[in-house]
Amino acid sequence: MGCSYKYVNGGPGAPAFVFAAKRHLDTLDAAGTSAPISGWFAHEAPFAFDPLFRVVRGIERFTVGTPPILQFAALEASLDMWLTVDIQALRDASVVLTERFIKEVESQCAGFGLTLATPRDASIRGSQVSFRHAEGYAIMQALIARGAEDAYDTFKDGFSYSSYLRIEQLLGAQAPLTAAHDESLFITIHHVQEVWMSLIIKELQGAMTKLSAGDFETAMKMLARVSRAQEQMSNAWEVLKTMTPADYLEFREAFGKASGFQSWQYRTIEFLLGNRQRYMLKPFTEQPEQQSRLTEIIESPSIYDIALKALVDRGLLAASELRTTFDAMPESSPAVRAAWLAVYRNTKANWDLYYLAEKLVDVEDNFRRWRFNHVTTVERMIGFKPGSGGTAGVAYLRKVLDVVLFPELWQVRTDL
Repeated sequence: MGCSYKYVNGGPGAPAFVFAAKRHLDTLDAAGTSAPISGWFAHEAPFAFDPLFRVVRGIERFTVGTPPILQFAALEASLDMWLTVDIQALRDASVVLTERFIKEVESQCAGFGLTLATPRDASIRGSQVSFRHAEGYAIMQALIARGAEDAYDTFKDGFSYSSYLRIEQLLGAQAPLTAAHDESLFITIHHVQEVWMSLIIKELQGAMTKLSAGDFETAMKMLARVSRAQEQMSNAWEVLKTMTPADYLEFREAFGKASGFQSWQYRTIEFLLGNRQRYMLKPFTEQPEQQSRLTEIIESPSIYDIALKALVDRGLLAASELRTTFDAMPESSPAVRAAWLAVYRNTKANWDLYYLAEKLVDVEDNFRRWRFNHVTTVERMIGFKPGSGGTAGVAYLRKVLDVVLFPELWQVRTDL
């Protein structure tokens, strides 16, 4: 029995788990062992409405009530990372860190009465270390009572929270052009989006580098982080939706031609994911440095091109199927579709490629949600007026909803 909060980093409130070897289940049944906690799913006939609780046979006796959906959602994110971990490498790191911790405590706390409670032999020690003290309870109570009274109050020799994060500069960037109350909200939401985009770009480029080097495990972790960041970006629209059209019109004229269409970070993400057209570079003519960066990206392989190269390396796709120019959207390929089908039909032999494919689908799925929330927010705000950057506004945004980044990964589901 264990806690997924502690053992798989599920976070506060994560559900518990229990494992019972099959050879012991008959013994539990024969002994008439009751459920540790009487719950809906542990009842032999939950819909019979019996006056007495009758425990179900087998491992199900350890289940309780309705699964906590939010807790499982957090746990799923944790398990996504665990699937990329080499358990032996994790154990090796555990041994090194616990031995270092024991050494440091015994060195720095010598003479304070602490004794090691955990086995010193690493071969029989887990990943947690405990020390004993005759007055352990009293010491812990004193530390709890101490609270924050002795928190640091001078930072001349290092960073404070504000100086490390440059809070003054960050907040100083919020410079409304009008006295309209909701303009600050408008600026804040777009700043938040841009900050998340900077992280997404870093993680996407990192994942592409790792995939090119054959390091799938690290790349998967980075793509999982991209998906989580995308979720936060989508949620930001919900806050902006609290602004009404009348609120928006109070400051709309102030920012003129400024538009999210001109966000070079957003365009970087689209280019890295493969949505590329040369005309998309035009809004950055007066930003030569950014236009140069975007041009370099549009002329290089996208993350999907790198994934297809992995199929070639595995012998599932002919090298002739790979693109040699990259400045346009790729067309759907029957050969690529067949290669992914081979992966999905034998996940055991191609687990890393299968997991990569699902992570890419996660990224595109979240990207679609972001776009949908975006177009809904814009329509609520301005209806079908032209966009501030010269686009057709909602009509353009709706057209973009039809863009498919990784077509074969969606088509293969029909073939399975």
